[in-house]
Amino acid sequence: MAPPSVQEQELVLLVPALYQCAAHVSEGSLEKANFSLSEIKRLSSIADGPLQRLPDALARRLLLPCEGLAGALIHPSDYFERSGGVRSARRTFAGLSPFLHAAFAATNRAILEAMEDEKVVRIVDLSCCSAASHPCQWLDLLHGFVHGRRPPPEVRLTVVHDDDDFVAGMRAALAKEAHRLNIPFQFNHVLVVRGGGLETMDLRGDFRDVLGVKYGEAVALQNMATTAAAQLKHMACSSRSPASILNYPRTPSPQCQCQVPRPLASFLGAVHHRLKPSIVVVMEQDANHNAPPFSARFAEALGYYAALFDSLDAVAAASAAGDRAQVERMVLGEEIKNVLLCEGASRLERHERLSQWAMYMDASGFRRVPLSFRAIRESAQRRAAISQARATFVSHARTARLAGLHGDACLAKLCGVIAADERRHEAAYTRASDRAFEEDPDGMVRALAAVMRAKVTMPGELMADGRDDRLFDHFSAVARRSGVYTAADYADMVEHFVRRWKVAELDAGLSGEGRRAQDYVCGLPRKIRRMEELAQDRAAQMEAQSVCFSWVFDRPVRIH
Repeated sequence: MAPPSVQEQELVLLVPALYQCAAHVSEGSLEKANFSLSEIKRLSSIADGPLQRLPDALARRLLLPCEGLAGALIHPSDYFERSGGVRSARRTFAGLSPFLHAAFAATNRAILEAMEDEKVVRIVDLSCCSAASHPCQWLDLLHGFVHGRRPPPEVRLTVVHDDDDFVAGMRAALAKEAHRLNIPFQFNHVLVVRGGGLETMDLRGDFRDVLGVKYGEAVALQNMATTAAAQLKHMACSSRSPASILNYPRTPSPQCQCQVPRPLASFLGAVHHRLKPSIVVVMEQDANHNAPPFSARFAEALGYYAALFDSLDAVAAASAAGDRAQVERMVLGEEIKNVLLCEGASRLERHERLSQWAMYMDASGFRRVPLSFRAIRESAQRRAAISQARATFVSHARTARLAGLHGDACLAKLCGVIAADERRHEAAYTRASDRAFEEDPDGMVRALAAVMRAKVTMPGELMADGRDDRLFDHFSAVARRSGVYTAADYADMVEHFVRRWKVAELDAGLSGEGRRAQDYVCGLPRKIRRMEELAQDRAAQMEAQSVCFSWVFDRPVRIH
């Protein structure tokens, strides 16, 4: 094995340098902190990747309180707000993040199941000014209501938000789609003060009037991550961490984890007793960025934001590098600054573990409802894009190689770009599933088996030329015969994911159905290879057959 290069050796020093810089700033040793920053900037300039961009972002925000450095290190947040860049970056983040799309699928299924027999459904979206606020979730939900039953219910959506322009675009998109689907739809907007969020709402009056909720409506309330949840956490925790010198407090953890702070209790009480929702859906960042002292909060932030930077790097193609940089700077960078530097009423980003939020909800009178298997499966099916991405990567990489061998440089380059993009997508979705397997191995192995039993549907199945009713079958036969993508590749893919998620080693916590799913998934590659062998034997005994493809001027191409 070759020894690590000098660059690789120096990159290893980045994380220790960050911890050292944080310690210097926390101690008030600004001269040492400035020296550490210079070293971090040098190490970060060695290469461009998430490993380098995250330390640079953390270091820049660590030194904001230091006199004379703030202006040189980061543009003020109010400039971002005035320029409109933050709103654009939030929308971009919602479009890029694989974690949010999996969460949208799971929460939508929970809402659909809770509202299965209702004729009029009121959904309250407490998004406020979130990066997670995006119309794509509600567009998918409208489709879910239409495809789930006949006739669909009347859907009334209330969006709590601070951006009129953004909400106007959401209203137009949803109204247009509802009209196309022929589903009764109403849209209400509750405008809150920018930066004030839920705290500016009057909870003393009729809460139903504030949110436009009518009696007789079945209510589903969604509290999304980095959304109104941030405002609720602000209510929950601002009293626990008063401002201190240099904005670096030494705040102890609360003595009673299940004691709900008064502002949060007031809000949850209004939701529970006045709205009487059928379901409240909460999605939490599941990171402990709230009560611990600065050093612990910094360590937690380093791991949490490393995963986010890594996922964005995986899904953003080279053409979207500018969008990724905008998200890292204006969304994640500003979150990091708020988590590390702000205290008291000025700190809105108060991420807590999901277990902590479960205790808050329990103490406020809510009853936990676990995600159904179908919800877990639909979330996993979003992650089935892993299989699609891997298959597309393999097939396009091989097509690029074949095109190059036959002298078509343009096609080779095009397929190479697509293969690289799909490789990034696969990496992002795989990391999201890694965490899901850690949290719920039984649900995920059952969902994986369900996805595999249903088979992975490739977008190419929709191809049509108006002439050949079996066009995709014939195209697939050519792909198999030319070695672009075969059943053996599918078996290799399943084996790869079995190894990645250690499916064969899962033991503790598996239900009977989970164990049957485990056996099915682990035995699937062998079955696929055996079926491929039988298919090849049959093909060898058949006469040669060709099919004419219209897009190559009806040239006959042999399929077996």
